[in-house]
Amino acid sequence: MGPAGSISQRPDRRSIVTLLLEKVPLLALSALSSVATFVAQSESRSPGAQIAFLDRASNAIVSYVRYIGNTIWPADLIFLYPHPNFPGGQPWASWQITAAAAVLAVITALAIGLGRRRRYLITGWLWFVGSLVPVIGLVQVGLQAMADRYTYVPHIGLSIMVAWGAADMIGSWSKNRAASVRAVAAACTVLVAAWSVCSWFQAQTWRDSITLYEHALKRTPTSALTLNNLGSALADAGRDEEAIVYLHRALEIKPDLFTTWIKLGGALKRQNDPDQAMACFREAVRLAGDSTRVRNVLAQELFERKELEEAIHHYGISLDQNHDQASVHFQISKALFESGQPSAALKHLRHAARLRSDWPQPIMGIAWILAHHPDPGVRDLEQATDMARRAVQMHSEPNPPALETMAAVHAAAGRFDLAVTAAREALEAAKASENRSLIESLESRLKTYEQRRSELK
Repeated sequence: MGPAGSISQRPDRRSIVTLLLEKVPLLALSALSSVATFVAQSESRSPGAQIAFLDRASNAIVSYVRYIGNTIWPADLIFLYPHPNFPGGQPWASWQITAAAAVLAVITALAIGLGRRRRYLITGWLWFVGSLVPVIGLVQVGLQAMADRYTYVPHIGLSIMVAWGAADMIGSWSKNRAASVRAVAAACTVLVAAWSVCSWFQAQTWRDSITLYEHALKRTPTSALTLNNLGSALADAGRDEEAIVYLHRALEIKPDLFTTWIKLGGALKRQNDPDQAMACFREAVRLAGDSTRVRNVLAQELFERKELEEAIHHYGISLDQNHDQASVHFQISKALFESGQPSAALKHLRHAARLRSDWPQPIMGIAWILAHHPDPGVRDLEQATDMARRAVQMHSEPNPPALETMAAVHAAAGRFDLAVTAAREALEAAKASENRSLIESLESRLKTYEQRRSELK
């Protein structure tokens, strides 16, 4: 492009129409992006749809100035800047909005006024302002008021203004150009050093999830999402007592966060408070509506508490919403089997095996039921043997559960010598894994087979 001085003096040989026409493809892409964002927000349950346009515009004005401030001095950056109009947010005061609008107006006026001779100013400013339009929040998507990741491209515009402006300033000091260059270089060195120190401190906040969220919470102590994330990170780290405190605080601010109820339920369960944990899981299901993932969590908890009828009920609802969940078919089969409904369990196991042909657990379940079904018309030892053998072959190394299934099928068919051999292989493999409960179970079953008996369900 040439030196800054030559830019201001170079005549524009292309017409304004030509300049505008060449920008049409870029403008069209921006328009399509904005329309796609608007449609996605309209068709979803995005909380942004609840914010009045005037509030969104006010936040956009303030965000422009905040982006400039963070560019000049990038300190105390956080992973999420909560929108002021969401629960836990702090709405902008009228004076803040007015002051931000005044700053933008002054910069725009200066860019236009000085841009007649220094076109890099208007170019850089419009680059910054224009490239932020699709993500500035006029169409709100997500919970953020702004996001640092949005400024990678807009920063180019500010950089153009600073870089060409510095060159222009040096050029104007023609009496002592060398001294001017040294002064600007010294100033840039100091600034880069200061930014480096700032960046070092900022990088420390990304050491781990807990550190990141604790830093963010200092800036935004009423952010429900930050409180939820910190509580979740603490729970994942095994610090359940601390996690419960932060998760409760998040729900006090925004009680409809169903993911927070799930995390809180898990922490309370590990703290030996199963009843409160179950209440949390039920509330999560109530809030989540048609979320199969949340309902499956409740169903699994009910299964573990041996509340089989209700567990089957919730698994059934989940499958009504999405019938192609292999894991849910497998889980409901276990509940049905334990409640004395082996035929219904077999049906779901077959469906799970069809959905995930590389998953050995449903295949082992099919083999088990076919070998021990109380109805002779359903019992099929030949097919059970084939399924058990298939499960064993699906593992590259001896697998205790698969070999245990093979042993159980042999015993049910009266092939006790083969059952003992398979059980011993399973026991050896289990000893290598040091799974004490599995070892004791296999030792008991081996004795049963050695006595030429089959007492398995």
